[in-house]
Amino acid sequence: MKKYLLVMLSLLIPLFLVAQESSKEVISKETIASEQTIYREITGLGLGRLAFRDFATSPLIYKGLGLSLGGGRRKTDEKKEVYFSIRGLFGITTILVDGTTNNSMLFTFNTRYKRLYTLQNLSTNNWTYKVGGTIDLLTVARFNSSLNNNSIGLEGFPTIFGSFKVNKNFTRPPFLRKRKPAKRQSLSLAVDIGLVNTAFRNGYAYTFHAPFYNSLNLFKDHNFSWFAGFRVRTALAYTLYSNKNKNGIRFSYIWEGVRSAKTPDRFSLTTGMFQYTLLHRLN
Repeated sequence: MKKYLLVMLSLLIPLFLVAQESSKEVISKETIASEQTIYREITGLGLGRLAFRDFATSPLIYKGLGLSLGGGRRKTDEKKEVYFSIRGLFGITTILVDGTTNNSMLFTFNTRYKRLYTLQNLSTNNWTYKVGGTIDLLTVARFNSSLNNNSIGLEGFPTIFGSFKVNKNFTRPPFLRKRKPAKRQSLSLAVDIGLVNTAFRNGYAYTFHAPFYNSLNLFKDHNFSWFAGFRVRTALAYTLYSNKNKNGIRFSYIWEGVRSAKTPDRFSLTTGMFQYTLLHRLN
């Protein structure tokens, strides 16, 4: 009888250990899933100022107002943050020359993929520090009828950024709650600095001859410039989350500057946008 019990125990113990490991694995997966937050960013509406200069056509600086719209998806857990977004911007800029006002319309389209990793040794429950990288593609289109054959300009700026972000989590002070439950809030600052800067641009003093040849070869004289120019982007954001459905709203100010290589046809563009975004939680 004792031998029979020993045999049964020897068979059941490994099964118990495997079951215990499996339960730990399930718990760990559930824990990780509960720690993850996934938000869809919608109605990212922005309004602000912009300025650009293109020495290929004129040394003058065009300034004006811009309107942006976009969206994205952000996935965050304790170890990392992954973000993908698309955004379009339309602006009208002006310059006064000899008493005559010249207008230039500007369109940009921006695609971004960012991955950040939490610095566990520096971060706390309220403060989070993250570093990582961003892949970004900025395309710029301009139209200025007063430049005649030089009326159309097209550029592309693919960039790999080094990225840093600091985030502060907090709740409203008691005297502002008015007997309502405290809402989760956060204040963050993100900085992206271009490490690999490239540009896809036209040559110096380009001329758009398509109207005369009945053809549309916009990129005939364009070429790539590698490790040339510079880009930088900063974003200061305040986010307020709902206690009921965990959705949120975000108010942010985003400043971005891009400059092509130091050549006779250098192009530069700066934008400063105040942005309002709705956050829809997906999990």
